[in-house]
Amino acid sequence: MRQGQALPIVSLASYGAIVGCVSAGAGVALVPKGVFEQYAKGAGCVAYEFPELTAIENLFYWHENAGVHPAREAFVAMLREEFL
Repeated sequence: MRQGQALPIVSLASYGAIVGCVSAGAGVALVPKGVFEQYAKGAGCVAYEFPELTAIENLFYWHENAGVHPAREAFVAMLREEFL
């Protein structure tokens, strides 16, 4: 709160926009470590890692009627090879 006013929470759909706003001094953000390492570190941002937070499960999803999609299948195969 600033002088009795609640500050707005803004939701942005792209990490580029998030990093741009934070690097311009327009706020703070909670982002995956990989996003910080890829974008924010070079934008003059600093980070704090929360060691007490546990990892979360991430889902890769698509529309049930999407049918065969070679790029999706290649990505899923790469993920399975790397992480399973």
